[in-house]
Amino acid sequence: MEITRVFSLSRLEAGGSLHLSEEERHHVYKVLRGCEVDRIEVVDGTGRLFVAELAGKEEATVLEERPVPEG
Repeated sequence: MEITRVFSLSRLEAGGSLHLSEEERHHVYKVLRGCEVDRIEVVDGTGRLFVAELAGKEEATVLEERPVPEG
């Protein structure tokens, strides 16, 4: 289940990894009570949308790109 959306200034690619900032870690793990293997949505610096899986306290594995909803 996706639990939140995170914004990253980096350009992401499926199969890559995302380093979570201290603020992002606090929000995901403490506020939302996320756990390893939970999934989050990530918008990268170019505006593309990805799904990533939490893989430890500081990183997430980028799984796939999703179409950005029109709206």
